[in-house]
Amino acid sequence: MYNKKCPKGHSIRKGGVVLNKALLEYRMKERGISIADMCKILGISRSAFYRKCSGKSEFTLKEIKKIVEVLNLDSPIDIFFTHKVS
Repeated sequence: MYNKKCPKGHSIRKGGVVLNKALLEYRMKERGISIADMCKILGISRSAFYRKCSGKSEFTLKEIKKIVEVLNLDSPIDIFFTHKVS
């Protein structure tokens, strides 16, 4: 479910986990990776990518690992595992 108090650029997923969509898109832009490129890398459609970014579905562990690798991230925590603080 969506929460109106969720920070801009974030999507709340099940269990109160927040996806930092803005940071994901920023890191992609830093590396010159478009949404179409990322979808191809992950082997998912653009609509599936948007569903995952909006919190309607979740990225798989395999997809998260691939994103971390492609974006050369030290950790997925800042993007994928930010917990909502009430």
